[in-house]
Amino acid sequence: MQGFLSNAGWIIGFRLANVPLQFALFTLIAWQYSLAQVGTYALFNTAWFVSRQLGPMGLEQSSLRFIPALLAEGRGAQARSFEHRARQLVLLAIGGVALSAGMAIYLWDIANLFGLSRWQFAAGLAAIPGYPLVALMAGQFRARGRIRAGQWPDSVLIPIVAMAIIQAALIAGQTSVFWLLGAHAVAVWCAVGVYWLLSLNHLSGPLAPLTTSDIRAIRSASLTIALGNGINVLSHRLPLIFVSAIVGTPAAALYEAAQRIAALGTLGTWAAGAAVAPMLSDAHSRNQRKRLQDLLILACWTAFLPALIILLVLLPWGGHVLSLFGPQYAVAHSALLALAAFAAINASAGLTGNTFNMTGYERIVLKFNCAQLLTIVVLAPLLTSLGGITGAALAAMIGILVRDIGMSLLLPAKLGLSPGVWSQLGVRRAFGFAKAKIAGP
Repeated sequence: MQGFLSNAGWIIGFRLANVPLQFALFTLIAWQYSLAQVGTYALFNTAWFVSRQLGPMGLEQSSLRFIPALLAEGRGAQARSFEHRARQLVLLAIGGVALSAGMAIYLWDIANLFGLSRWQFAAGLAAIPGYPLVALMAGQFRARGRIRAGQWPDSVLIPIVAMAIIQAALIAGQTSVFWLLGAHAVAVWCAVGVYWLLSLNHLSGPLAPLTTSDIRAIRSASLTIALGNGINVLSHRLPLIFVSAIVGTPAAALYEAAQRIAALGTLGTWAAGAAVAPMLSDAHSRNQRKRLQDLLILACWTAFLPALIILLVLLPWGGHVLSLFGPQYAVAHSALLALAAFAAINASAGLTGNTFNMTGYERIVLKFNCAQLLTIVVLAPLLTSLGGITGAALAAMIGILVRDIGMSLLLPAKLGLSPGVWSQLGVRRAFGFAKAKIAGP
């Protein structure tokens, strides 16, 4: 358990360092650009988010599962081969998509439909291949246990570079969306370059081809995880798209602001999931049921408690926090609370999906992601029409209830495990961990 706490601690630490940086970045954007421009940025940010989640094609998650296994078997050459091939595949595939989109925009003048110039659209597209490469490389570093090297370029370098470029442009009197989008493109490619340099040491050794069974297993797991991730990403971003289409681009800016604040509650979930995933895989492969259960409980409580605290803090003060972006953003308080509740629900049960992915039950995650998407597709347009951005946020909250609580109910039948938070065993074990930690060695 100590290894999990140490890894999760480093990841949470870097993600916490990312919080004020992201807050400062978005505040800079919100103060200097109009609501319509921020709404445009929010739509491009959605495209980057989708690229980051879908672009690795599940290889960042399968890296957490297969690289530790290959290294444990003494097959370092095969692990290096897997890492090289994964990077090449992601770069070629997503780079090709971005290039094709750019050519279509140039030939058919699609950019004008969005009120943007071709160069502004190209600046946003240039970032698209970089984000999945960052996600993949960070996952590969975590799979090798290089937690700090795998986290700081993503969490610290990207927002700092983006802010520096935006601020320099503002000082020069440049307030075009081109500089806003281009700053993110430069920042993410800087991170890609740093990851590449940091990985030269452990990837410079000899390579050996993967076996046919290795390739088949990696491909099957990656494709299933990628499809599940794609559906999950669509579920997360559809509410903002419906807000933009039904209420308008300025409302999308308000929703984006609320979503960024509520995302504080997801930090623990993301960090706990990244830290525990290879440990879950290892425990399952060794048939260590008790260790598997303890890891799940510890990870779930590590994620849930911070999310719950953030929700309670935002209940009275969420409007004041939103006002830091500007007084016009305070009206998003109700949406913020719904999205913070979304984060708390996800924190309490979302790591069930990590557990299924790391134990060979990827298809269960895929099915529940589909259920979440269906819930969003049905409820988001209706609730957005009735309640604006608050309605969209409520649709997102209901969707995560269907997904994560539903998956948790299957844990006993599929893996013989109890849910990490919503079970008597989970509560008892959590108190036991706490007492042991307080008592010390």
